[in-house]
Amino acid sequence: MIGNANYEKGALKNPVNDAALIKQTLEELDFEVIYATNLERKRSMVDKIAEFGRKRSNFDVGFVYYAGHGIQVDGENYLIPTKEIINTKYDVEDYGVSLQKILRFLKSEDPSSINFLILDACRDNPFELSWSRSAKGNGLAKIPPPSGSLIAFSTDAGMTAEDGDEINSTYTKALAKNMLLEDISIEQVFKNVRTEVLLATNNRQSPVENSKLTGNTFYLNKTFNI
Repeated sequence: MIGNANYEKGALKNPVNDAALIKQTLEELDFEVIYATNLERKRSMVDKIAEFGRKRSNFDVGFVYYAGHGIQVDGENYLIPTKEIINTKYDVEDYGVSLQKILRFLKSEDPSSINFLILDACRDNPFELSWSRSAKGNGLAKIPPPSGSLIAFSTDAGMTAEDGDEINSTYTKALAKNMLLEDISIEQVFKNVRTEVLLATNNRQSPVENSKLTGNTFYLNKTFNI
């Protein structure tokens, strides 16, 4: 869980609260959680991701959640530390954290291994005002997930998501609630989330998932035995 909020430029209200809510939710579901907020530099974010990578093979299910600023440059997605100076798209490439740093730990040859990457990060790009028009792009780009993985975005490709008027973003609040529902498939969890976010935002924000999940239906909160 990473929540970045106190940016020098484009500070956000809710990512720390959002990461804390998902942390609490996963702990209720008996996950071991790695949690960090307001990571200031690229190295600190890469180190935290690497900590997850070192532990990933010890578990059947991997779950990565990020809330904060995310920017796409030339079709590649970057997560932004809070204190790096971002004035140009080259700064994003040099000082942002490529999503590939996470995706490399979500690849597995084990068919029983399942991974989820949740990005509540498609907020407005506060850095692009100084960029040329050709460099501008809203939201995050779609990316193909590794086999056995699902990548969820808080809004559709090329769109921006709202930080929310309450202490949590609209997306994360819906996600946390639905993750705890008993005996519904993970696919239904995300369908429920999409329905609730569309309703809450008057269709301005439409969450989307890219899935390459394999094998049997997966339940986060399963109470029955087959």
